[in-house]
Amino acid sequence: MTEKWRAEIERKYGKGAIKTGSEIRPRGYRGTGSISLDVALGGGWGKRSIVQLMGKEGCLDASTFIACHTRAADGKVTNTKGATIERLYNRLHGGPTSGTKPTPNVHYTVASVDEFGRFVHNTIVDVVESGRQLCYEVVADNGFRIVSTADHKFYNGSEYVPLSALSEGDIVLLHTGTVETVSVPKRRASRKYLFVKAHASAGLKHTGKYKYYQLLQSHAVIEAQMNALTLEQYVRRLNTGDIAGLLYLPSSVEVHHIDTNPLNDSIANLEVLTTEEHAHRHHSSGPVSYYVPQVHRIAKIQMQGFRQTYDIVMSEPYRNFVAQGFVVHNSGKTLLFDMAAIEAQRVEGLRSLIFDFEGAYDKKRFQLLGGDLNLLDVIDHESVNGPMLFAEDAFDICKNLFKADSPHACICFDSTGAMVSIHQYDAKEEGGQAKQTMYSLPRVMSEGLPVIGGTLFKSHSEPTVFFVSQGRDNIGGMVIRGIPPRDKQTGGRALPFFAITRVSCSKGDVFKADVTDTDTGRAEKGVEVGHKTKVAVWKNKANRTQGRIAEFDVYNEGEVVGIDRIEELAQLAVYTRVIQQAGSWYEIRPAVTPGGPPAPDIFPRYQGIEKLKAALGDPVLFSEVDSATRRRLGEMMDNAPPAFDPTETEDVSDASGE
Repeated sequence: MTEKWRAEIERKYGKGAIKTGSEIRPRGYRGTGSISLDVALGGGWGKRSIVQLMGKEGCLDASTFIACHTRAADGKVTNTKGATIERLYNRLHGGPTSGTKPTPNVHYTVASVDEFGRFVHNTIVDVVESGRQLCYEVVADNGFRIVSTADHKFYNGSEYVPLSALSEGDIVLLHTGTVETVSVPKRRASRKYLFVKAHASAGLKHTGKYKYYQLLQSHAVIEAQMNALTLEQYVRRLNTGDIAGLLYLPSSVEVHHIDTNPLNDSIANLEVLTTEEHAHRHHSSGPVSYYVPQVHRIAKIQMQGFRQTYDIVMSEPYRNFVAQGFVVHNSGKTLLFDMAAIEAQRVEGLRSLIFDFEGAYDKKRFQLLGGDLNLLDVIDHESVNGPMLFAEDAFDICKNLFKADSPHACICFDSTGAMVSIHQYDAKEEGGQAKQTMYSLPRVMSEGLPVIGGTLFKSHSEPTVFFVSQGRDNIGGMVIRGIPPRDKQTGGRALPFFAITRVSCSKGDVFKADVTDTDTGRAEKGVEVGHKTKVAVWKNKANRTQGRIAEFDVYNEGEVVGIDRIEELAQLAVYTRVIQQAGSWYEIRPAVTPGGPPAPDIFPRYQGIEKLKAALGDPVLFSEVDSATRRRLGEMMDNAPPAFDPTETEDVSDASGE
């Protein structure tokens, strides 16, 4: 007879709502794409888990000059002198050592390359301090020079390439002040939006259990005049729900900015036009002159030692910017997600999804690693309604995907440093960049993580959710016995607690080789063809393997792009003595499975590493050696002391989210 208490629980929450410990479904694992990382994690990425991927961003030296424009609240340029990136940081945040105070009611813009290959001014969202890092000086053939970290990306006309992958003679694009006449359609800049609780025709948005209407501010100004109200009075009525008798603009008209500045919503600058008239006004009737980037080559790269560094966060839609004439971009930490998504495609046939908050996802790399773009979904600022993709939107989309049992195995938030909450956006719109919005994003994270952490159990695809976060210097942290303060991670303190697994990813030695360009036939020397990647496991509640380190090689060019699974297996099998090496001879000696067939009298032997790799191309032999190597490597890691102590050196988190 079923106990009364169990029957009561199941009556309210469903049969099987309460179960014994022996009935708990074990957590499965999803391959990482690397044998050593699978073993370090105790089997791979945990299914139905939240994972935090940590790493430092590529940055620029403090003395880097940024040719920025200072603009007043109405968008008018008030200063064009520019500033160093450190000075710009102090203007936005205040400098405790220099006495600089944040400049109120202004924002800054800098040149970015748009989709037409021309320079346009784009808004600087923030400047972040990244601490002292090893830097290199890049000198172009025209004398332009810049100092950056090895991870910072440079634009070569087709893609953004990290400095570590560039060599002397490689192409970079520069802003040299060259003007060309081009014929392109004019692109409408971003416009201001208001978020109100009621409106007859504005677009409806849902964020969790809340809903709001997204209304162009220019439309609100016109509608306020139509109703003989000030803008503040009109917005107040919309937010109280008192909309009876209000007049609205019909959907067949548009509001045109006479001076073409979409930020100038004064009533004198606005004109109501039909949709056809508005399109005609914005049509480019002839060629226009613009500054355009010029192709130059790198003349020299040399180490400069450790420097104080900063980085710039740009607004959508262009995440690049010009620094000392070079077109540069932020770098990302999505390699581990790419590998996991590709494994999910190969083994499970499932889709993956990335929230591209940075607007810098490298789909070309995903393809080179062997990924199928048709099984990869991307949600970014351009694909959603409204001014941008908010953090609340991403959490809400995630929750709905899990409830709908979507076939997504891996979901990535890239990255926490680029996520913006609705409250942050509204505050900056009203009070400018000087408006403080501390704790806004951490509050959203602490509310959103428990929701997706629970609802992901409802999805049959058992998704793994990755959060990419960049390390920031712990400003004001104590220096103890000469050891600098630990890095802090963006996004608040909720993520480290809710994450089942936390790992940090760093780039190691670079592999270079002489290659021949298949298109031009030109031979190039010293081209980066790959690099060593090191992953440290800081926390792993899925399998208690914290303190382990995995290393593997990733190749950008060659016969195998990505991780060469056969080469990695051969190296690890020799290391664990599953394959025993004697000179140039390799003998395969897999461990005997208890209860299985006895070991053979003669073990297969191969002379030379290439013959060994060719033999491992046989799926049966590969599987046998792979299983033995994973078992032996796991035993070695279990018996060895931790490679580091995560309780003493683990990265701390930035609770403010600023």
